[in-house]
Amino acid sequence: MRNGFRGQVRPQQYTTNFSLQVNMFRNAGAIPTDLTDAQAELVLMRGAEMGISPVIALNQIRVKEGKTIVAFELLRALVNRSGLLRFEERQDNAVGCSVRLMHINGRVEIAHFSVKQAKQFNLLEKESWKQDQSEMLYERAYLKAVRVLFPEISLGLVIQDEFIETPSLLKQAWNFLKNFIFPKAKKTSTKIIKVSLSKQQSQKPSNTSNTGVARILAKQAVQAVQNKQDKQDKAIKAC
Repeated sequence: MRNGFRGQVRPQQYTTNFSLQVNMFRNAGAIPTDLTDAQAELVLMRGAEMGISPVIALNQIRVKEGKTIVAFELLRALVNRSGLLRFEERQDNAVGCSVRLMHINGRVEIAHFSVKQAKQFNLLEKESWKQDQSEMLYERAYLKAVRVLFPEISLGLVIQDEFIETPSLLKQAWNFLKNFIFPKAKKTSTKIIKVSLSKQQSQKPSNTSNTGVARILAKQAVQAVQNKQDKQDKAIKAC
């Protein structure tokens, strides 16, 4: 036994090994472009803790905001590999999906995820849900059952579909401006133009005086929109 480690690498060597792996995989083009070297090292470290090979870990695991995000296929593989699952039963219907899992000790867990729940969580607008809704319902139901029946496997893991990234302060500010200032400006401008056009249509275009009134109204509408835009610009700068 050396320095408290029996047949194990030291902490510094442990980190260095992942660094060497990252260099090797980076040179081989095996690391996805969305991962920095530091992120790749963390993914390899997390994969080693889960008993996952480096190549699979780099493609199936991400660590964001302190959460380990895994592909659903990897989570299901971990459950099957554990040898704790006796059998699985799946039932699909028009309202959702039910999953029944049995532990080798005889415990049974039944979980259900419905289309109504998906609507409540605003999931149906996601691209993955549009492509295969039934499969996404199954993933959510399966995950619910696994977290109850196999907490030692699912502990600390989040599947890709349920991870919601916290927007940055800059993005939050932009969303505020986009949702509360720009739509109002667009609606106001449209309303002014519609009112001006309705006044123009109410006038008879048979004489030159009516044409002059229409021009005046159009000019007033344009000026009103410009004034509104100036106020909005000032409000944005104030923010």
